[in-house]
Amino acid sequence: MRAYRSGPVVFLTLTAVVACLAGPAPAQVAILHDWNTLFQMPGDPYPGANATALAQMLYRSHIPVDYLSEEQVKQGALGRYKVLGVAGTVASDEETLNKIAEFHSGGGSMIACARFGERD
Repeated sequence: MRAYRSGPVVFLTLTAVVACLAGPAPAQVAILHDWNTLFQMPGDPYPGANATALAQMLYRSHIPVDYLSEEQVKQGALGRYKVLGVAGTVASDEETLNKIAEFHSGGGSMIACARFGERD
């Protein structure tokens, strides 16, 4: 084992080791992977491009993200998150949209694009 002369260096090294052992921080942001949009709008590049752009923006900002399906949203998975990304969600079913509305009215933040909820 190597000894360091400076106390702060040892502290920083131990902090880095503890952070690695603790694993990644839990995500506070979720992105809805909306199958309804993909099935109802085949060939439309808009939904996929916006969802990809949002994911890349969060990734490059070192923000952990989870992806949720519509079924997970319906089962109440949004309660673990502070932010929901719905970029690229153009067509979704009523139950999913109601759960998203509950999340938002309960204080959750959303990242959406102009066409969010355009179709039902």
